[in-house]
Amino acid sequence: MRIDVVSKPSFKSEDFQCEPWFGSHYTEEDVSPSLIDLWKDHPEIDVSLHLPEKNEFIPTDFSICSDGLDTIDTASPRCILDEPLVKFWYKLDST
Repeated sequence: MRIDVVSKPSFKSEDFQCEPWFGSHYTEEDVSPSLIDLWKDHPEIDVSLHLPEKNEFIPTDFSICSDGLDTIDTASPRCILDEPLVKFWYKLDST
């Protein structure tokens, strides 16, 4: 099970590891077995929490949009847009 926490001010800088591709700092903590048990069999499950319906408008064939990026096979993602408010990374999924 994996849970990502974006920010936790109580962490000390030496607690962090560095993700190799994007340079993001992160830390890992174990989830207690009692908390996992509570999640598995919670007494008050909110029925409004459910997976969404399948989105029929999500495309699956991107071949007509190819601009040559899919022909470059790299071992790690590469930044293809780097602006002050956005960074966009690309890596071909060859699995």
